[in-house]
Amino acid sequence: MMDRSRFSLRRCYLFLGLVLGGGLAVTSCGPPDGAAVTEQARAGCEMETQQNIQTNQNMLPGRNCGFCHHSGGQATNSPWTVSGTVFASKDSPCNPGGLAGVVVEVQDDKGVPQDNGTLITNSTGNFWSAARYTTPLLIRVYQPDPANANNPPLKELKMLTPVGGMGGPRVNCADCHSFPGLQGAPGRVYLN
Repeated sequence: MMDRSRFSLRRCYLFLGLVLGGGLAVTSCGPPDGAAVTEQARAGCEMETQQNIQTNQNMLPGRNCGFCHHSGGQATNSPWTVSGTVFASKDSPCNPGGLAGVVVEVQDDKGVPQDNGTLITNSTGNFWSAARYTTPLLIRVYQPDPANANNPPLKELKMLTPVGGMGGPRVNCADCHSFPGLQGAPGRVYLN
């Protein structure tokens, strides 16, 4: 006959192991209904809403996309090489401040557009790509004339300092273009 105290203790350890192991798995993968946002990923933005953390193309505008979208990150299945958000003004709040329909052109360090380098911002101002680009990169952001695409852009912003010069495979705009700006960047990327 088995001692009941030893049997109960064994069940308790098994239960505790399952709870702790399951808890570690959940926290390492993020919540099942959205993203777990850390201070590093927040990039100077206000607190995200429940709608912002839902995992879709409109999630977390203005945050550091590459913090999760890399091999080994929360979004390891969607590693991006270029990502960011374009805002309507330099002090736009992140949650509602993105600008839709802006062209983000990925160029080489001489200003020549790269293959697969034309990205369009979505309804929250987000853009991203998993294409491979030759670094260092320059980025041109512009709002095309809706009446005639052959006309000069209505608004335009050109990056003057190449990024990714060390051959790095990823460029995350919010690494520098956060609020306030880092590494000499003037703050958020915006067109007004």
